[in-house]
Amino acid sequence: EQFVEKSRVAGALLIQAHPYREVCQVVDHRYLDGVEVLNLHPGQKSRNELAIEYARRWPELIRTSGSDCHEAHHLGRGGILADYLPKDEKELVQLLRSGKYQLIGG
Repeated sequence: EQFVEKSRVAGALLIQAHPYREVCQVVDHRYLDGVEVLNLHPGQKSRNELAIEYARRWPELIRTSGSDCHEAHHLGRGGILADYLPKDEKELVQLLRSGKYQLIGG
């Protein structure tokens, strides 16, 4: 709870990546600003359908998509598409809060 409070005061977003992989534990939605609903790493069982259902239960959560790119052939499988490229993390936070982007993948 202290981490969440300090993070939010600092302007950070707390978004849980691939919450339904076997090695992960789903965080209580009250501690999150968002959830990765699409993780398109080809070698992982991310169980995106469960993450999508979780996000449906908590519509206030920001939704993200990622490729979990660790190798060149993972590039472009997931991500977000917006009208502009944020110049820094503050602009990225603003973009994600605005919801003015599309999820890539799925």
